[in-house]
Amino acid sequence: MLNYQKLMDRNPTSYGKMINDQGQEIEFFEHPIFGDETEVIVVCHELKLASYSTFFETYDMTAEHGEYQPSFVDGQLQIGVFIENSKIKEQKEILRLFALNELKNGRDFEEVNNLLRLIVLERKYSKDINVDAIRYLAKQELGLLDYQKK
Repeated sequence: MLNYQKLMDRNPTSYGKMINDQGQEIEFFEHPIFGDETEVIVVCHELKLASYSTFFETYDMTAEHGEYQPSFVDGQLQIGVFIENSKIKEQKEILRLFALNELKNGRDFEEVNNLLRLIVLERKYSKDINVDAIRYLAKQELGLLDYQKK
């Protein structure tokens, strides 16, 4: 992430604006010092957020198909549908470690599943997280089979 205010204070050149599918107005800027030698900067003025896009042109990000459409999610830039938000990755890792620990301590599989679901709800984790898959991977990591209760 870039410092939004410092960037705006340097009066960068705008490449244009768009409204993304989340209703955020996104503006694209050239770097105020390095110009087009570096990635296009993506800004959401409403959220006062700015970040490098990883793109050197805007046409992929503004294309009708929306495959590489930029948006800010939980304060982080997300480009398109193929980049998984780092916050979701972190949530999955927390759940995986929890499942591993609970299975090692003798909890049965269904109980671990229920606990994972409870954590997702209580902590308001992403709805994209599949707790069954996380428990299954933890179980595999420990070398346990369905009929084993450890």
